[in-house]
Amino acid sequence: VTAAGGGVAALRRKKLNNHQLKLVVFRITIARAASNLERMRSTMLKMDKKDEMDVRDPKQEEIVHLAKVWYDAWQDAHALILPAEHARMRTLESFEEWLHKALPDVRVVGPVGAPVGLCITKGDELYQLSVSADARGSGVAAKLIADFEARLSQRGVQVAWLACAIGN
Repeated sequence: VTAAGGGVAALRRKKLNNHQLKLVVFRITIARAASNLERMRSTMLKMDKKDEMDVRDPKQEEIVHLAKVWYDAWQDAHALILPAEHARMRTLESFEEWLHKALPDVRVVGPVGAPVGLCITKGDELYQLSVSADARGSGVAAKLIADFEARLSQRGVQVAWLACAIGN
């Protein structure tokens, strides 16, 4: 609506009654939902091959791409609920550095060269779980969590843990 003329206020200036306004807002909401579904469908089609939905070890050359997935997901989940100075410390470069150090404990889902989700294990903790915006709702997170649980079970771990910020 904003691009089409200034949002709800502009629609009110056009003298739309409340019923017409609700219809316009509803149509916009449906259009956004359709757009989101189309984006998700497009991602799913790219991941249509069975092996691209399997959990695997990451490749060293995927670190930059994975850092972007993690950084973007972190921004979506944390940037608005943490102090600004904390968010400023979370640069794309810092995520790349952490991934270099954590690579042996990282598992990913997605095509080689373009993974869409990652899970980092630290001992018996699911330390990080990130999924690209386009792949959210596609089952990627569930696959990564199941893989995390299976790997811990193989090591004999009986109780795992996950720390999560309020609001995340």
